[in-house]
Amino acid sequence: AGALAARGEIRLESGHRPGARADLQRADDMHREILGPDHPARTFGLLGLGRVALAEDRPADALAPLELGLRLFPVGEGEPDELGQLHFALARALWSTSDRARATTLLTEARAELLSAGAPGLRHLAELDRWLADHPA
Repeated sequence: AGALAARGEIRLESGHRPGARADLQRADDMHREILGPDHPARTFGLLGLGRVALAEDRPADALAPLELGLRLFPVGEGEPDELGQLHFALARALWSTSDRARATTLLTEARAELLSAGAPGLRHLAELDRWLADHPA
């Protein structure tokens, strides 16, 4: 399942959204079937599914997987880079759908988490800063 999720992320980064969606959905299905519906291992695939929906300009469809991913995130155990990515993706979905106040809070949290992640968070931090420049409050 982890390899499928990784391949899905690579496909998403290369613009192959249908393949990314299929890989990430299958990875999440496998995690859910093998580990159970509330296992934190689902977080990465759920983040990917939310990111695919955002890339396809379907922010409302991104909300459910991102909210679930946030609920399942292993607090105190997960990487700050992953939590920052999750907060950033959820903030983008919320910004485009209904809740800009919560989105603003999540953007602030995401930026702090990506900064604290050091080198692993730098690429996502740059993406967040570009997004903020394009979406002034």
